[in-house]
Amino acid sequence: MANILFTWEIGRGDGHIAPYIKLINQLEKNNHSVYFAARELDSASRLFASTQVNWLQAPLPVSHRTTQKARYSYVEVLQGLGYERLEELSSLIKAWLNLFTLVDPDLIIFDYSPTAILASRGYRRENASRPKTLRIGTGFHSPPFTNPIPSYRSMLGMNHDPADLIANEAKMLSLINKALTANGITEIDQVADMQRTQAHILRTFRELDHYQSRENAVYSGIFKSPGGIQPEWPDYPGPKIFIYTKPFPALHDFLLSLRSRKYPTLVYGDGLGKQLMDQCGSEMLKFSQSPLDMNAIGDTADIAICNANHGTSSELLLKGLPILMLPRNAEQHLVAQNVIKLGAGILAPLDNAGTAMAKLDQLLEQDHYRRSALQFALQYRDFNSASLLNRVLETINKML
Repeated sequence: MANILFTWEIGRGDGHIAPYIKLINQLEKNNHSVYFAARELDSASRLFASTQVNWLQAPLPVSHRTTQKARYSYVEVLQGLGYERLEELSSLIKAWLNLFTLVDPDLIIFDYSPTAILASRGYRRENASRPKTLRIGTGFHSPPFTNPIPSYRSMLGMNHDPADLIANEAKMLSLINKALTANGITEIDQVADMQRTQAHILRTFRELDHYQSRENAVYSGIFKSPGGIQPEWPDYPGPKIFIYTKPFPALHDFLLSLRSRKYPTLVYGDGLGKQLMDQCGSEMLKFSQSPLDMNAIGDTADIAICNANHGTSSELLLKGLPILMLPRNAEQHLVAQNVIKLGAGILAPLDNAGTAMAKLDQLLEQDHYRRSALQFALQYRDFNSASLLNRVLETINKML
């Protein structure tokens, strides 16, 4: 019936595809043709296995896979996405326009895709109409429409210069408008305007919104993980510990220390490597090669350890699990800060296994963390991910 294009431009990992699988299944059931322009195609075959999706490589700057410095504002995030040179940004916008021409979408659904949104402002379909546009994202993906957009430094209580923030945003606005003009697209009035679409769904909870100063927001909750294998816990006494992490400096030593406690532990993560698993695995600390069913984890685990990923943290809290958090970037630090405000978790450093173990002991020994997590779960006991799915489908149907 309709050509629907999903886009994903910023961020890493399965969390930018997996939450949409059920939505895509339903759209295909309704006879829509679905395309997905993804930043990373590494897991496309696995993630899209239950669909008929036509996946494509999203246009990206040449340096998109290089190690990036820490970024503490929306402008700095954009600078890591090709927003430093006019020629590169103009070319990226043109590449998105070309991709739109190939797909000819009736509707574009954006997941953290600012350049794609910019390009869509100037795209006309074969029949001269404009496609419908829908933005879906977490709080971090959807900064408020303010000028300037709040700095992550200020939100994290770090030293920052408001004058620098204003100047950097003004410079970024000038660059963006020059790139838009080069592609025959109308200029924008402020950097925040680059994310304007016809409809927007904020995929988070109020307490976990990265921008806690946001006003008049409508929170829709989260898409839960699409499923996974059932957890098979090691048959040992003690608290059951679930770990979902990417590599960090102290991970090897932390896992060895945890193994020595002989707590039944299940570990799943991205890029952990065979050597780490061989050196740290044991009968009581097992690694999973496949994603685990998060609903079952929530029902059986006693405590969780993660990098304070928004989706994972949200699912764990909905099950009342306290969290030891080891954030790897500003986005995850903002999530960790919110979980700490709830009283449902503790922050640990990435580079000190001893301190991380001490924080884990604190989480295990002090019951108020679990009580706070259970309070969050109780508050949202009526939330069902299917309600968000239905809302998105209703929005799409109205737009089409």
